[in-house]
Amino acid sequence: MTGVAATCAVVVTVVVVYQQFTTHNATVAARGAPRRENRSVADWDLQVEAGRRIGAASAPLTIVYYGDFECPACKGFTQMVEQFRKEKPEDLSVVFRHLPLAYHRFAYPSARAAECAADQERFEAMYQALYSVQDSLGLLSFREIARRAAVPNLERFDRCVADTAKVLRIERDLAAAKAADLPGTPGVIIAGTLYAEKLPTASDLDQMVRDARARRRE
Repeated sequence: MTGVAATCAVVVTVVVVYQQFTTHNATVAARGAPRRENRSVADWDLQVEAGRRIGAASAPLTIVYYGDFECPACKGFTQMVEQFRKEKPEDLSVVFRHLPLAYHRFAYPSARAAECAADQERFEAMYQALYSVQDSLGLLSFREIARRAAVPNLERFDRCVADTAKVLRIERDLAAAKAADLPGTPGVIIAGTLYAEKLPTASDLDQMVRDARARRRE
């Protein structure tokens, strides 16, 4: 199984939505027939403002990524993106939005844990930690994962995670995904167009960065 415009800059924004699939670019079963054709998505630029940003806003390429911490496809994509950012940290920014799938037992609790870490300015570290221990979700406590993510106040974190109320940011992300009629297959939105056919590869991201930099020079 395995850019939000700045002054004098054209930044391509990519919205990546992941759900579980059997091969890297495979179809995911969704309610009703999946809409796999490319199409426009309204208000796509607002997606960037609503998520958790990882990386500099000045990066030529910004990915808005809807993910589920229990989704193997998301883990694979996250690993690819993080490797790209490690090699080219000034080129890529990620804006993460939550899309916990109802049939994943630990998806919503993990999203809550990430938001609890965000309350202590440790979202990025928790995001990475959750994906790194995906196979152990439900076995490792969220407190232990938070400790590994260097969340400073674990008692405060515990209280936050124990709250069973719906999390507003997560609910907003879910509503945004529904309003955009995002398909149950991996998809990419570039400049308001949803590409529902395949996941971007590292080579694709590299080309998008080059294109965005070329537009900045125009």
